[in-house]
Formats: sequence, C-alpha cells, structure tokens
Amino acid sequence: MQAFAHFVVKNRKWVIAVYLVLALLSFFAMQNRGMNYDITSALPKDVPSIEAMQILTDQMQVGESITIYWKDGSLKDVAAAVEKIKEIPKVINVSWLGTVVDPATPQELYPDEASNWVKGNNYNVVIQTTATTGEVSQITSQLRRFLPTNAHIISSDVQLEEVEQYFSGKPMLYFGLGLLFVFLFLLFYFDKPLTPILIVASMAVGVLLNLGISGLLHQSTFYLVTIIVEVLQLAVSYDYALFLYHRYEEERKTRPDSESMEIALVATIKAISLSALTTVAGFFALTFATLTISQDIGWLLLRGVALSFLVSITLLPALLLTFEGKLTWKTLNLENIVANIAASVEKAVVPLFAVLLIVLILGFWGGSRTEITYANDVFIPSQLTSMKVQQEYQKEFQNYDTWMVLLDKNSNYTQALQAINKLSLVQSVLNPATMLDQAIPQEMLPSSVLSSFSNDEYVYAVVNTKVKPDTPEAEELRKEIENILASLPGKNYITGLSIAIDDIKRISMEDNTKTSWLTLLFIFVILLVGFRNVWLSLVLILVIEAAVQLNLWAAGWFQAVTFMVPITLSTVQLGSTIDYAVLSATRFEEAVRKGAENPLDVTIRGASPSIFVSAGTFFLMSLPSAILSDIPGLTQIMGGLARGALISGLIAVFLLPTVFKVFQHILFGRSVKA
Repeated sequence: MQAFAHFVVKNRKWVIAVYLVLALLSFFAMQNRGMNYDITSALPKDVPSIEAMQILTDQMQVGESITIYWKDGSLKDVAAAVEKIKEIPKVINVSWLGTVVDPATPQELYPDEASNWVKGNNYNVVIQTTATTGEVSQITSQLRRFLPTNAHIISSDVQLEEVEQYFSGKPMLYFGLGLLFVFLFLLFYFDKPLTPILIVASMAVGVLLNLGISGLLHQSTFYLVTIIVEVLQLAVSYDYALFLYHRYEEERKTRPDSESMEIALVATIKAISLSALTTVAGFFALTFATLTISQDIGWLLLRGVALSFLVSITLLPALLLTFEGKLTWKTLNLENIVANIAASVEKAVVPLFAVLLIVLILGFWGGSRTEITYANDVFIPSQLTSMKVQQEYQKEFQNYDTWMVLLDKNSNYTQALQAINKLSLVQSVLNPATMLDQAIPQEMLPSSVLSSFSNDEYVYAVVNTKVKPDTPEAEELRKEIENILASLPGKNYITGLSIAIDDIKRISMEDNTKTSWLTLLFIFVILLVGFRNVWLSLVLILVIEAAVQLNLWAAGWFQAVTFMVPITLSTVQLGSTIDYAVLSATRFEEAVRKGAENPLDVTIRGASPSIFVSAGTFFLMSLPSAILSDIPGLTQIMGGLARGALISGLIAVFLLPTVFKVFQHILFGRSVKA
C-alpha cells in the first residue's frame, strides 16, 4: 500500500490527465444509455403473466389495446369514427355500442350490456390491435387526425409517452441540484474554498464513468433507476473522500503535504475499504433479487461504488495536492460543536443507552407494521393529462382494470368465458363467445373477427373489470377466474398489467426477505474479517438495522409505501450508513489500543465530523428528487433514503458510542477471532 500511495502522489498530474480523458469519453458514451417506462419489465420472462403476454404478442399478434373515451358525443359521429378506425392498419377489432346492439335501436330498448359502452352522451370504444409498444404511436397519430378534441385516447403507450416527456431532463436536474446543495453545505465546513469543489468534482467523475460504461454496453433500465443510481452513487461514496481528507488534514499539521497524503492513504485504507465493502454488500445482495429493477440497481451501484472507491484513492489525492492551495476562510467551528457533543454524551451515557434500547424496540416493532402498496400509479406523475382522463373514464364506466385470459382452444372455453362474464366484479368480456347471443352460432361472425381472437392453439378474451389494481377485490376476482380456468384442460393463463403487478407483489416479498438477510450476512462477514470480533460486528449491524426499521416505520406513518421502499432501505441504507458505525468503532478501537484515557471522547471528536458531513451530503443529494418530483414512488424512495441518512447519523453519533462505553471490555478488551 505504501508503494501505491507513493505512486499516486508522485504521478498526480498524470493521474488527473488520465481521468480527464476518461471523463470526456464517458460523457459522449453515456448518450447511448436506454430507459424504459414499463414497470412490467421488472419481471423475469418465466413468470406466467409474462409468458402469456409473450404468447399473445408473438404467436397471436395481439398488440396493445386502445380505449377512446368520447365525451359529449353523438351516436352518428361515433359510428362514423368506428368505420374509419377499422381501416387503420394493425387494427383487428373495434368494440363499441354497435357490437352489442343495432345503433338504430331506440335507447330505451338497449340491453343491460349497453351500459358498458354508453352513459348518457359519453361513449366507450375499445380498439384491439396487433401493434407492438413501439407501433402504437403510429395508430394514435392517425386517430388524432380525425377524432375531435372531446374524444380522448387512453392507452399504456400514450401514458408512457407522456411520462417520458415529463421525465426528460429530470435526472440531470435532480443530480445537478443535489451537487449544488452539497457544495453550498460543504462551504460551511471546509476552511478552504477549493476543497469542496475538488471533492465534489472527483465524486462526480466516478458517477460519470459509471454512466459512460452503461452507454458503452447500451444498457437499458427502468427510468427511476437512473435517478436512484446517479444520486446514490455520489451520496454513499462520499464517505471515502471524507475519511481520507480528515486524516490528511491531521497529518499535514506536522508534515509536508506530499508526505501527509501518503500517510493518510496508508492509514485510512482499512476504514475506506471496510466502508466500501459494507456498501457493496448491500448492493450485491440486490443482484440476487428476482425482479430486474432491483438487479439493475444492485449491479449499477455495485460498479459505481467500485469506481468511486478507485477515484477517492487516486484522483482525489491528486486534485487536493495539485489545486487545493493555501487560501482559507472562516467556517463553522465544528471542533467546539463536537467537543460539546462529546461532553454531553459522556455525562449522559446511561440515559442515552436507555434511549438506544427504546430505539431498538420501536424500530423493529414499527418496521414490521408498515403498509406496502404495489399499485402501478405510484410510478406515474399524478399531474399527467392521461392519468386524469383515465381516472374520469374509470369512474364513468366502472372499468377500472383490463385483464386478458388465454385459453386452450381445444377446451370448453365458451362455457368458461360465459362463466367469467357472469362474475359480479366483471364488467364485460370481449370474445365472440360472449358478444353474441348464445343461440347464434359463432360461425355467423366474419372470419376476420373470429381469427383475431384465436389461433391453432389458443383463444383469448379481454376481461374488463370493476376492480382497482392491488385491492382485496382484485385478489378475490383473480382467484375466481383462476378457479374457472383450473377446470379446463391444457395450459391456461390470466394476464394484464395489474396481474403482472400482482406477480411483482409476490416476488418482491420474497426478494425483500432474501436480500435483507443476504445483506446482513454479507456485512457481518465483512465486519468479522475487518474487526475479527464477533460481538462488535453484531452490535454494529443490530444498531444500524434498527435505524433502518425505524425509518421504514416513519415512511409508513401517513401512507402506504411502494414495494421498492423496504428493499431499498434494507439494502442501500444499511449497506451505506453502516459506514458511520464502522468509523466510530474504528476510532474507539484505535483509542483503546493507544491507551487513551477517554476513548469515548476521542471517538466522538474523531468520527462525528465525518459522520455529520457524510449524512448531510447523503441527505442533500437525495433531497431534490424527494421534494421536487411528483412521482410518488420516487419521492418515497429518495425521501426514505434522505431521512435514513439522518437517522443513522444521529444514532451513530449520540447513541452507538454509549454501547462502546458500557460494553468496552467485551467489545474491545478481547478479540473473538473467526
């Protein structure tokens, strides 16, 4: 390590030049990254609902469905528009009022099924296409050419397109504001104006390199992953820079700058390595998840932290030695602040230890009581026009969700579809078996209509439901339909967006349990190797895990939280903020080894500045996306991480050292070797 430190210090100008070239190349390469806006992309391909979607798309050429919510229209205009719609390429079927009743029939003679298609002067038109996600926009463009402004187009493609437009530029905005907040915050801490610029710049280079690699690999991720990765990589890796800088400042009081940096690199490599490894452990655990959205976050942050670690021990020392200079200004007197904190903690060890016990109990009790939601709308801005129109349409026609059933063609599917159509929570079933009077043979329908609902193996039907996604009613209806399908031979499926969301719910529960335990296991092993002390490793994990659970409880005080919150907090918050506990333990261990008279005072004075600044940085980097975004899911995730940094930081400074003091002989008096 000594040779490496000497090499970095001696060749600092070359180090800066290499990183400058890599940063420029990464900037251009990052433009090739891809983003998708479909939450169902989080599911693996072997899940039945996704298998069914693939069969519908690949084998039956069933594409996206489009709904037209025609407000204050006339039957004549709707009928004329329907004829034009049928002529659009890739449109295979149009279901509307004329599907169930002759438009010439007086309204008072309409059958009950007509209420699914007309309410007063408002009409419901459902278009089935063979268009893939990328081709639906061509159909909607043609629809807009002749539909009046009061005929609103509703489709997942339109919605995702609007989300993409809304989201454009948001990652860079949130990341840029986070950097600005962090820079302004650090100006009050560092007594040299160039120091925060150099530290922020070096960390930003690490993020840029990660994005550049994503571009070179042409990686495509769910759009929220972009913000989460960009913000968190810088937020969680800032500790490495702080650990190095503080030791560098200590050494340069009595030594030349170059020598001080070499000593600082050698002295802090244990703390930085443990910090990086514990952070990596949380992200590595995410890669074992089944949901691809969690896997993507894990792999991208895993790579990002490794790059930030490398930057912190190469580029940052080079920048500080080359550009920091001697210019100083007056800053917050943090030494007096932490001295007062140390004195206060010393006087109240027993009460603060009691507070920690209460935090442990409340945290684990409250975290288990948090309500989780799996609704898709938490990932869509509520202000979107398409969302408002969809909500109005759902309320008008009581058609809250659309499912698809895929049945074996050789089975008695007609009876099954008619049974589904009679369920109280089903609004309508679109298939020749249900759209015609049972006394009329299906053969009387045009062959093009019949073939659009079947192929040699399967028959499908569109099931319009009266249930909202992620509700007990939706779960009840799914079970009822599955029971009907279970009586049929062959392989039968039920699919749709909310069915996929329901699968996400089931899998995410398994993922959360699996990744949480893996994170705890990985971190425990890393701490055990680093400290060679079983009890100390267990204490550090227990205390920070309590902070995670307390944060999860706080997140769910006023509302149900999206399923991404628990898995993010249990891996990212634990993996990144346990650095605070590691730093405190390292300082206390060093103080005991050197025979310090009051190791608690030494620990708080030595560790608190880094913890405060690191937690503040984490909080401020996460803050813009938490408060400016009107995407509930993103607000909850980033808000939870911002709050978690503060909770973990406060516990590490005020409460954790009391454990070291009370159990000093057990934790630091002897080693329990692995």
